[in-house]
Amino acid sequence: MKTKCPKCKQVHEVEDDALGKQAECPCGEVFTVANSEEVIKLKKQEEAVANKFVGCSTVVMVIGLLFFLFYSKSESPSNKKNTASVSPAQPRTAVSNQWGRLEINSAAFRNESDMIKFMSMALSKDFDAGDAFLRQSMLTGNADLLNKGTEVYVEKLSMGNGISQVRKRSDTQSWWVVMDAVKKKD
Repeated sequence: MKTKCPKCKQVHEVEDDALGKQAECPCGEVFTVANSEEVIKLKKQEEAVANKFVGCSTVVMVIGLLFFLFYSKSESPSNKKNTASVSPAQPRTAVSNQWGRLEINSAAFRNESDMIKFMSMALSKDFDAGDAFLRQSMLTGNADLLNKGTEVYVEKLSMGNGISQVRKRSDTQSWWVVMDAVKKKD
Protein backbone atom coordinates (compact mmCIF):
# COMPACT_ATOMS: atom_id res chain seq x y z
CA MET A 1 0.00 0.00 0.00
CA LYS A 2 1.03 3.64 -0.31
CA THR A 3 1.45 6.37 2.28
CA LYS A 4 2.50 9.99 2.04
CA CYS A 5 5.06 11.87 4.12
CA PRO A 6 3.31 14.83 5.79
CA LYS A 7 6.45 16.98 5.54
CA CYS A 8 7.76 16.54 1.97
CA LYS A 9 4.57 14.98 0.48
CA GLN A 10 6.59 12.15 -1.10
CA VAL A 11 4.55 8.96 -1.61
CA HIS A 12 6.09 5.73 -0.29
CA GLU A 13 5.22 2.08 -0.86
CA VAL A 14 4.92 0.26 2.49
CA GLU A 15 3.86 -3.20 3.60
CA ASP A 16 0.14 -3.66 4.32
CA ASP A 17 0.88 -4.43 7.98
CA ALA A 18 2.64 -1.04 8.41
CA LEU A 19 -0.67 0.76 8.91
CA GLY A 20 -0.55 2.75 12.15
CA LYS A 21 3.19 2.11 12.67
CA GLN A 22 6.00 4.66 12.62
CA ALA A 23 7.97 5.17 9.40
CA GLU A 24 10.94 7.37 8.55
CA CYS A 25 11.03 9.28 5.27
CA PRO A 26 14.37 9.94 3.51
CA CYS A 27 13.74 13.65 4.28
CA GLY A 28 14.15 12.75 7.98
CA GLU A 29 10.48 13.07 8.99
CA VAL A 30 9.19 10.32 11.29
CA PHE A 31 5.43 9.82 10.91
CA THR A 32 2.65 7.32 11.47
CA VAL A 33 1.68 5.39 8.35
CA ALA A 34 -1.62 6.81 7.11
CA ASN A 35 -4.93 5.19 7.90
CA SER A 36 -6.84 3.39 5.17
CA GLU A 37 -9.10 6.38 4.42
CA GLU A 38 -6.10 8.53 3.51
CA VAL A 39 -4.63 5.70 1.42
CA ILE A 40 -7.96 5.24 -0.40
CA LYS A 41 -8.14 9.01 -1.03
CA LEU A 42 -4.59 8.97 -2.46
CA LYS A 43 -5.39 5.98 -4.68
CA LYS A 44 -8.56 7.68 -5.95
CA GLN A 45 -6.57 10.80 -6.84
CA GLU A 46 -4.04 8.70 -8.76
CA GLU A 47 -6.83 6.79 -10.54
CA ALA A 48 -8.59 10.03 -11.48
CA VAL A 49 -5.44 11.38 -13.13
CA ALA A 50 -4.83 8.05 -14.87
CA ASN A 51 -8.44 7.76 -16.10
CA LYS A 52 -8.44 11.33 -17.37
CA PHE A 53 -5.14 10.70 -19.08
CA VAL A 54 -5.56 7.27 -20.68
CA GLY A 55 -6.37 7.45 -24.34
CA CYS A 56 -6.77 11.21 -24.53
CA SER A 57 -3.06 11.94 -24.78
CA THR A 58 -2.61 9.61 -27.74
CA VAL A 59 -5.62 11.12 -29.52
CA VAL A 60 -4.32 14.63 -28.85
CA MET A 61 -0.83 13.72 -30.06
CA VAL A 62 -2.15 12.12 -33.28
CA ILE A 63 -4.38 15.13 -34.01
CA GLY A 64 -1.47 17.45 -33.33
CA LEU A 65 0.76 15.40 -35.61
CA LEU A 66 -1.82 15.50 -38.40
CA PHE A 67 -2.23 19.25 -37.94
CA PHE A 68 1.52 19.87 -38.16
CA LEU A 69 1.92 17.62 -41.19
CA PHE A 70 -0.93 19.41 -42.96
CA TYR A 71 0.27 22.85 -41.86
CA SER A 72 3.87 22.29 -43.00
CA LYS A 73 2.71 20.82 -46.34
CA SER A 74 0.25 23.63 -47.08
CA GLU A 75 2.82 26.33 -46.30
CA SER A 76 5.62 24.97 -48.50
CA PRO A 77 6.43 27.18 -51.53
CA SER A 78 6.05 24.23 -53.94
CA ASN A 79 2.36 23.97 -53.01
CA LYS A 80 1.55 27.56 -53.97
CA LYS A 81 0.10 27.67 -57.47
CA ASN A 82 -0.01 30.58 -59.88
CA THR A 83 -3.77 31.01 -59.91
CA ALA A 84 -6.07 33.99 -59.64
CA SER A 85 -6.68 35.10 -56.09
CA VAL A 86 -10.11 34.67 -54.58
CA SER A 87 -11.61 36.00 -51.39
CA PRO A 88 -10.82 33.54 -48.61
CA ALA A 89 -13.60 31.97 -46.59
CA GLN A 90 -13.92 33.10 -42.99
CA PRO A 91 -11.31 31.19 -40.99
CA ARG A 92 -12.72 28.81 -38.42
CA THR A 93 -9.59 28.85 -36.26
CA ALA A 94 -9.85 31.40 -33.45
CA VAL A 95 -7.50 34.35 -33.61
CA SER A 96 -5.89 36.29 -30.80
CA ASN A 97 -8.08 38.34 -28.45
CA GLN A 98 -11.36 36.55 -29.07
CA TRP A 99 -13.43 33.76 -27.59
CA GLY A 100 -13.35 30.28 -29.05
CA ARG A 101 -14.24 26.67 -28.24
CA LEU A 102 -12.13 23.54 -28.15
CA GLU A 103 -13.23 21.17 -30.91
CA ILE A 104 -11.33 18.23 -29.41
CA ASN A 105 -10.11 17.09 -26.01
CA SER A 106 -6.75 18.78 -25.79
CA ALA A 107 -3.58 18.43 -23.76
CA ALA A 108 -2.77 21.80 -22.22
CA PHE A 109 0.48 22.96 -20.63
CA ARG A 110 1.16 25.90 -18.32
CA ASN A 111 4.20 27.06 -20.29
CA GLU A 112 5.00 27.29 -23.97
CA SER A 113 8.25 25.32 -23.83
CA ASP A 114 6.52 22.27 -22.31
CA MET A 115 3.86 22.35 -25.04
CA ILE A 116 6.57 22.56 -27.71
CA LYS A 117 8.41 19.65 -26.09
CA PHE A 118 5.20 17.59 -26.05
CA MET A 119 4.49 18.39 -29.71
CA SER A 120 8.07 17.45 -30.62
CA MET A 121 7.48 14.03 -29.08
CA ALA A 122 4.28 13.69 -31.13
CA LEU A 123 6.02 14.70 -34.35
CA SER A 124 8.78 12.17 -33.76
CA LYS A 125 6.06 9.56 -33.04
CA ASP A 126 7.57 8.86 -29.61
CA PHE A 127 4.15 8.37 -28.02
CA ASP A 128 5.50 6.57 -24.94
CA ALA A 129 7.70 9.54 -24.09
CA GLY A 130 4.82 11.93 -24.78
CA ASP A 131 2.49 9.93 -22.53
CA ALA A 132 5.08 9.85 -19.74
CA PHE A 133 5.79 13.58 -20.08
CA LEU A 134 2.10 14.49 -20.05
CA ARG A 135 1.39 12.21 -17.07
CA GLN A 136 4.31 13.65 -15.08
CA SER A 137 3.27 17.21 -15.96
CA MET A 138 -0.33 16.50 -14.91
CA LEU A 139 0.78 15.13 -11.54
CA THR A 140 2.75 18.31 -10.85
CA GLY A 141 -0.09 20.59 -12.01
CA ASN A 142 1.82 21.83 -15.06
CA ALA A 143 -0.53 20.16 -17.55
CA ASP A 144 -4.17 19.18 -17.84
CA LEU A 145 -6.62 17.81 -20.36
CA LEU A 146 -9.16 20.39 -21.46
CA ASN A 147 -12.47 18.95 -22.62
CA LYS A 148 -14.02 19.32 -26.04
CA GLY A 149 -16.48 22.23 -26.00
CA THR A 150 -14.60 24.22 -23.34
CA GLU A 151 -15.00 27.94 -23.97
CA VAL A 152 -11.60 29.68 -24.03
CA TYR A 153 -10.26 33.16 -24.61
CA VAL A 154 -7.29 33.17 -27.02
CA GLU A 155 -4.63 35.36 -25.42
CA LYS A 156 -1.67 34.71 -27.70
CA LEU A 157 -0.73 32.75 -30.82
CA SER A 158 2.61 31.14 -31.57
CA MET A 159 2.15 30.69 -35.32
CA GLY A 160 5.55 29.11 -35.93
CA ASN A 161 4.87 26.43 -33.34
CA GLY A 162 1.16 25.99 -34.12
CA ILE A 163 0.06 26.58 -30.53
CA SER A 164 -2.21 29.07 -28.73
CA GLN A 165 -2.21 30.46 -25.21
CA VAL A 166 -5.77 30.28 -23.92
CA ARG A 167 -7.69 30.94 -20.72
CA LYS A 168 -10.87 29.14 -19.74
CA ARG A 169 -13.89 31.34 -18.98
CA SER A 170 -13.92 32.45 -15.30
CA ASP A 171 -10.32 31.24 -14.87
CA THR A 172 -7.19 33.32 -14.32
CA GLN A 173 -4.71 30.61 -15.39
CA SER A 174 -3.48 30.38 -18.99
CA TRP A 175 -2.77 27.16 -20.89
CA TRP A 176 -0.97 26.36 -24.15
CA VAL A 177 -2.88 24.11 -26.56
CA VAL A 178 -2.64 23.03 -30.21
CA MET A 179 -3.78 26.04 -32.22
CA ASP A 180 -6.02 24.04 -34.55
CA ALA A 181 -8.00 22.68 -31.57
CA VAL A 182 -9.46 26.15 -30.90
CA LYS A 183 -12.25 27.25 -33.24
CA LYS A 184 -14.03 30.56 -33.45
CA LYS A 185 -17.06 30.74 -31.24
CA ASP A 186 -20.20 30.78 -33.39
